[in-house]
Amino acid sequence: MGYNTGIFLRPNDKIGLAAYKLSVSEYLDGNPKGKDFLWEYIVKMGKQVLPNKDILELREKYKDSKRSIK
Repeated sequence: MGYNTGIFLRPNDKIGLAAYKLSVSEYLDGNPKGKDFLWEYIVKMGKQVLPNKDILELREKYKDSKRSIK
C-alpha cells in the first residue's frame, strides 16, 4: 500500500509537477549524484527511527507512494 505525501505547487511549476508525477522511490532514484545517494543519506540519518532498514527495503516500501497536491 502506498503512502501519500503532500506537495504544494505554484502555477506553472514545472519542476514541482514533474516531482508530483513520480513515486517517492522514483524521485529519490533520480538524484544526479547517483541512484543510491539520497537513500544512503536517509538510511544513515534514520538509524534511530528506521533501525535495521536498508536501501532495498525502503525503495520497495515507497515504490508506490505518490504525492497529493495541497
